[in-house]
Amino acid sequence: MKHRKCWSKSVGERGAKVRLYEDRPGGPLFRSVYVNGKEVRKSLGHRDKDLAIRQAYELLQSLLSNQQAFDQETLTIGMAVQLYLESPQNLSKKPLTQRCDRRDWERVVAFLGASRDVATLSESDVLRCTMARRQGDASLKGVAPGKPVRDRNDRA
Repeated sequence: MKHRKCWSKSVGERGAKVRLYEDRPGGPLFRSVYVNGKEVRKSLGHRDKDLAIRQAYELLQSLLSNQQAFDQETLTIGMAVQLYLESPQNLSKKPLTQRCDRRDWERVVAFLGASRDVATLSESDVLRCTMARRQGDASLKGVAPGKPVRDRNDRA
């Protein structure tokens, strides 16, 4: 019987690298990235290698834009949301409320972009996001295309 080797691929370069791998042949794919000197591993929840590579490049781009914002002493939407979700104020909420908040913020980040500088946000951006959600825009994660939400459901 022939033994198959595990697949792995690295994206990026030293200092900013995402490693993709399977821990057993044919098993689910994982990603590994170093953040603040600590390794963070996560299952991607699928076996699609092409999708995993695209996700790795997206993560790498997000990490680099966050590092650039940190170097320039600016704040991105993704960084602000992450700081809020890790804050004592959010962690003191009930678990269900935390999950709902996370889902709402993920919608906003998906619509406006995680690497966007918060200093560039305006009231019109908030209105665009609200209107897209009310109209069932597919670009908002968690909203079925063509399925608008009512005004009272629109929290973000």
